[in-house]
Amino acid sequence: KKMRKIRKKTPVIITAGVDINESKIDLRKYGVSDFIQKPFRISDIGRKIENSIKNECIVHGKNN
Repeated sequence: KKMRKIRKKTPVIITAGVDINESKIDLRKYGVSDFIQKPFRISDIGRKIENSIKNECIVHGKNN
């Protein structure tokens, strides 16, 4: 919530060591763009960041 107050369009990706798939829907209510479960590879987080940025651009009508 705090992140979205500072800058609404900033993608928010969270990570956790437990499976929270059932809670993903609830997380979106709080502005979470995506979730990645630990352990993860750096390439996995890179893809999540790239996808989140692309999705934000689509939602807000911006192209690269």
